[in-house]
Amino acid sequence: MERLGIVSFYDGEGVVDGSVEYYIKSLCDVVSEIIVVVNGKISNIGQIQLNHIADECIIRQNTGFDAGAYKEVLCRQNFVQKMKEYDEIVLCNDTCFGPFKSFSGIFAEMEHKKVDFWGLDFVENKVADYLQSYFLVFRPKTYFSLIEYFHGYINEYELEINNIYAQFEVGLYYYLKRHGYKPGYYRKSNLEVYQSPNFGLADSGLPIMKKKCFDERKYNHDNCIGALKYICQNYDYDMNLIMETIQRKYKIEYNLEKEFSFDLVEKKYPLWIADIDYETIKNFCLEHKDIYIYGCGIIARKIFWIYRLYIEQFRGFIVSDGERKGESLYHYPVFNLSEVDNQEIYILVALNKENTYAVKTYLSAYTNCLFLFKSI
Repeated sequence: MERLGIVSFYDGEGVVDGSVEYYIKSLCDVVSEIIVVVNGKISNIGQIQLNHIADECIIRQNTGFDAGAYKEVLCRQNFVQKMKEYDEIVLCNDTCFGPFKSFSGIFAEMEHKKVDFWGLDFVENKVADYLQSYFLVFRPKTYFSLIEYFHGYINEYELEINNIYAQFEVGLYYYLKRHGYKPGYYRKSNLEVYQSPNFGLADSGLPIMKKKCFDERKYNHDNCIGALKYICQNYDYDMNLIMETIQRKYKIEYNLEKEFSFDLVEKKYPLWIADIDYETIKNFCLEHKDIYIYGCGIIARKIFWIYRLYIEQFRGFIVSDGERKGESLYHYPVFNLSEVDNQEIYILVALNKENTYAVKTYLSAYTNCLFLFKSI
């Protein structure tokens, strides 16, 4: 089978760690051609390392994150003709340690599934399901729609991280579904992948561990040690590859023999699940002409990109007074709640559970609100 692998690489220091080399070399087992796209700088040694593995190495400005890197290849002038050579196209990035299971085994398991595109990890929350975008595989039926989406909706110079999640990760998933393509997945976890790596490995069977598990903003010591212990006990993976990266990037050093001797207090961090479903939101959008979305964060952006085509007249975004950080989002106005004085308007409240409860009091006078979360 002929497969193309497009790998997005980013490192703030331009360093290619051994874990990255291992990851890309493992991908070589299942793809016939690899293009590595470097976002930002790369050291001389790092470029030599990548050139030894990849068929092509592209160095570009650090714009658009991994979506921008993929667009660099997918939107080439001659790519439409070239893609006919491939049975599958793989889009992946270097944000993971692993694979702890061989890509050959993973692709062998997925080969017989009757799907048009798939990912390693599926998230199901009832209103904004998606495939985690760090590893996606597309089959020929989807190719033209895939390229069409990148041409039409992925503007790398306007993308920041929340828009990547909304426009690329969630937006592309629903775009392909609306065009009749069937998604699939290797595993379903519904976990916060950064804070629950141990449960992702042991319970869900994920073959990777996200590097940002060790970032101080997400770091859970016992869960990380539990994940490393599970890898040691169940897989033939060189732990020095992980140690090297986390010491350099996150300034964390472990004595694993000592760490493994302590009792761990491991906690599972599930992702949110809405109290309503996709059809409820879709019908709300179809039945009412003028609709606002309450919120400008990641959930609101995802909801916008999924349901915008069902809204006849989208009026803009609403935020609580004092929360407005810009005049517009996706070229639609952003209003403070006090600026919207018509209390009979239709509002789709796209906030997380905590913030939903916080604003319910302010919205009590508005008679036509649909909440993702209904009760405490």
